[in-house]
This record gives sequence, structure tokens and C-alpha cells, in this order.
Amino acid sequence: MKIRILTPEKKADLTGILTYHVVAGSVKAADLKDGQVVKTLQGGEFTVSIKDGKVLINGANVTASELTTSNGVIHVIDAVLLPKK
Repeated sequence: MKIRILTPEKKADLTGILTYHVVAGSVKAADLKDGQVVKTLQGGEFTVSIKDGKVLINGANVTASELTTSNGVIHVIDAVLLPKK
């Protein structure tokens, strides 16, 4: 099934998905703890897991961490996380 999210009537849905991937502040990898619950800008939450030295966000693997940008820090994951409705 193909979902068409890049249409004007789906703008709010797309905004919700994108802001679900963002947290306030500059969170470094060393700041993350196993079982930590993090609040997103969208208002949802996700859980950090650390297993065998690997960091997961709601089950998605962090594949690159601490990519510094002008407006924060990026941690790359291998999945798209969808907020609960």
C-alpha cells in the first residue's frame, strides 16, 4: 500500500512525523541511558535501549551519532518512527 504524504492535505501528518524525530536541546550519545524515555517536539515519547554497546531508539538502530550541525546534534537511525495516534 502506498501512502501519499507529500500532498497539501497531508501536511499536518508529515509535520507530525518529522517533529516526532526531533527532541529539544543537544543530546549527546553519552547522555543517553538504557530505558530512558525521551519526549519529542511532536509531543510523543520514545524509549532508548542500549544493548551490547549498541543504541536503539524505539527498536531502530542508531547507525551514526553526534553529527554536529548549526542547530543541534543528529543521531541517524535505520527506520522511520511513526507517532502513536
